[in-house]
Amino acid sequence: MYFFVRISVDLAEMQDRSDEFRIKAFGENLQRIREAKKISLRELAHRVDMSHQAIHNIEKGLADPQMTTIVKLSEALEVDPGDLFAFPR
Repeated sequence: MYFFVRISVDLAEMQDRSDEFRIKAFGENLQRIREAKKISLRELAHRVDMSHQAIHNIEKGLADPQMTTIVKLSEALEVDPGDLFAFPR
């Protein structure tokens, strides 16, 4: 029984780290694309009707954006939403 519980906990911890990696990688892609297009953080925030702090938190991997936010961000940056998810596996 202990073996099963330990494996379950280890798998849950691995999933948490995997989610953290994806959230951080998403934010890094967002920042990279925004900077490549020479759009300031405040300008992007204005375009998507969010605070610049909210955008900052997404870019730094401190916030996990909802799907509607991801679509707004991709539209404001004029990229496919999939481009924001283009990170190594």
